[in-house]
Amino acid sequence: MFRHLIMQVLGWSGFPCNGSRQTNKEPINNLTCKRGRNNISMVKVCSDLSKAQARGEAVTKREILLLVLEAAEESLTPVQLQKSLFLVGRLMSKVVGDDFYHFEPYHYGPFNGTIYDDIRTEAANGFINVTTVPGQRWSCYSISNKGREEAAQVQASEKSRKNIKKIVTWVMGMTFEKLVATIYRLYPEFKENSVFYR
Repeated sequence: MFRHLIMQVLGWSGFPCNGSRQTNKEPINNLTCKRGRNNISMVKVCSDLSKAQARGEAVTKREILLLVLEAAEESLTPVQLQKSLFLVGRLMSKVVGDDFYHFEPYHYGPFNGTIYDDIRTEAANGFINVTTVPGQRWSCYSISNKGREEAAQVQASEKSRKNIKKIVTWVMGMTFEKLVATIYRLYPEFKENSVFYR
């Protein structure tokens, strides 16, 4: 499962919530995701995730949602949130609980609509901030101070928290186009129903 992830490009810059984009021309076989001063080796990520799998640690989907938003340190777009949760579920399947999100192929790859139901619930309770993006029909999501306090109480190991952080950073290190394209290359079965790449 991890072999395919190691082979992908991890050298694209981020797609911030304000809609601005930056790109670079890293080679397609680059094994490092460069984001600011952080150089993240996917080989190391996969090694760490394999160890987490072996421990059989279980965390609920609500807790994972909070941990993903906490790891972002800034707002996530809908696609970034969906793909972060998808990858956590796939790469940390023995860490997430049995109630975790089930993803279906949709317009931009893996999608689960109940994530937004959970976002609304957590936002109503003050754990998540929902920010409207001017000129767009979608919103951005970030963890609130109350949500950060809640996330700190989650019974997840430090290693699992770090692995979630690595996954979220990897996702945020790509433009929208590169993120969707890379997910399709990693999991081609999710190209079905796509309006982006066919």
